[in-house]
Amino acid sequence: MSKLKKSIGKLLHRNKNPDSASSDIYYKNEMKTPNSGVLILIVEDSKTAQKVLKNIFIRAGYDVLQAMDGESGIALAQQYKPSLILMDVVMPGINGFQATRMIRKDPEIADIPVIIVSGNEKAGEQFWISEIGADHYLTKPLSSTELFSSIDKLLSSGASTEKLHTEANDVVEPDVSYEEKNLTIGNELKVLVVDDSKTVQYLMKKMLMQRGYEVLQAYDAQTGIILAKKNMPALIIMDVVMPGMNGFQATRHIKKDSQIAHIPIVIISGNRQATDQFWATRMGAAHFLSKPFSRKDMFLVIEDILHIKSRSSDYGLNSIVEPDNHAIYET
Repeated sequence: MSKLKKSIGKLLHRNKNPDSASSDIYYKNEMKTPNSGVLILIVEDSKTAQKVLKNIFIRAGYDVLQAMDGESGIALAQQYKPSLILMDVVMPGINGFQATRMIRKDPEIADIPVIIVSGNEKAGEQFWISEIGADHYLTKPLSSTELFSSIDKLLSSGASTEKLHTEANDVVEPDVSYEEKNLTIGNELKVLVVDDSKTVQYLMKKMLMQRGYEVLQAYDAQTGIILAKKNMPALIIMDVVMPGMNGFQATRHIKKDSQIAHIPIVIISGNRQATDQFWATRMGAAHFLSKPFSRKDMFLVIEDILHIKSRSSDYGLNSIVEPDNHAIYET
């Protein structure tokens, strides 16, 4: 996620205008208030809700950080270590449940209080807050008084509620585009990606995380084998051409190791020749994918191998994994 964090960092330094429409902006409160220096991260894809929440927090004296999707929210939490995170549920890519679960698995940010905010009044979502480790649950529409009451309990400070006057325009309404069917919990299966290309690793990690998978990464085959034995992933995605041991050799090694031989392997290669497909099968791989391949291609294969019912028909064809220009394909 380093490239993502670097891009976000550039955005944060470039956007100093509080009215900017950028998705990730830090609003530093210069007022001398009891809440100065307390940073709240808002993870919400609705621009209207973001604007209302930002105004509420800035007026109460908090510093504000904003993200329009779960993945950016995780990156910003890792970079800035906010005092509290306000997390929407339904967002593009990683939803709020998945993002919260990932935060709880990162020791550097696991202790940050998270409040889940949702337009769904069903008790099912409140059940999931305990499963994923959220600290509190609020249902939209919510008032500023209700919001600060929850925040004060988590941060052990009563100053914000005492000085706040609730106004009608402070009510955060559920987004009109909210649809319960868009909500996916994700199965949190571990997928190990073994590929020496940073570009391919970035794309694969982003696509898999958006689908709800936990991603392990190795940039060479030997490290991949070590991670496979240590973490027992549900599936391994293995490139062919890598420094040292190539993907075919690594696959053969894995299939001879009784501890990890059961893990299915998907071989990926920029070589479309039949020889690569032959060797992938010969080494014991479950499937072979030729680069370039789309997000749809990848998940059809993964979900078929893992016997997972497709969680969405919206695969999107805008994410394409291309072969590296520098790669020399060997068998």
